Amino acid sequence: MDIAATAALVMAGAIVIAVIWFVATRLRSADDVRNREVAARGTDAQEETNQKLSDIQAQLADMNQRLSQVQRILQDAE
Repeated sequence: MDIAATAALVMAGAIVIAVIWFVATRLRSADDVRNREVAARGTDAQEETNQKLSDIQAQLADMNQRLSQVQRILQDAE
């Protein structure tokens, strides 16, 4: 094999490696974007869940207060 053929093979190998690296980088970048989107949706869902939990806690506190008032009324009626 002469030097020109060897150089051509080395260049072809380098080009293949560069293309593989480029494609892998693009795929990794796309995965990062998808992961960020999933994380954002998870954060939004967590915030919504926290808000609903706060609302439920407020409603439960109100119900406990009303139940205490009903119990006092019933005890006064005895």
